[in-house]
Amino acid sequence: MKLVALATAAMLHLAAGGAPDGHHEHEDSILKPDTPVDVGATLKGSTISVLAYRSFAPAKPAQGGLESSDRIVFQAWLREDGIARVRVLDEARNAWRAVANETWSVQGDLLCLSAGSFGMGRLCLDTLIYGQVFSAASPKADILVKGNWRKGNVHGL
Repeated sequence: MKLVALATAAMLHLAAGGAPDGHHEHEDSILKPDTPVDVGATLKGSTISVLAYRSFAPAKPAQGGLESSDRIVFQAWLREDGIARVRVLDEARNAWRAVANETWSVQGDLLCLSAGSFGMGRLCLDTLIYGQVFSAASPKADILVKGNWRKGNVHGL
């Protein structure tokens, strides 16, 4: 994931007029990554709003009466004690399901969330934060995520 961001930054630099032959800048300064963001410290005590896509799809009944689909919308308040207050959008009813307690943790850039309340077991995502938004993918790349975060319990979870 970091390699993609690094390659994108290099391409943007070249498109903006940077020379690949090193006459304008030293090659190392072109490819220097941004300051790394501590995913755990950033997300701790924050509410995340997430749109996740799964590459496996046909809808099927799952535990708790939920269906699996290729798209999941959820919000979670990642409390500092490792508990996540999570609500999932039931798109068929166009309403939020009841708030559930899950657990969450971070190791390096890997954000993990127990996701039993929406039929996924454990969801672990390699996470890249930039500003107030983040993107992530599961290590097997079968789940892609786009989200944003704000400090505090934004939605009263």
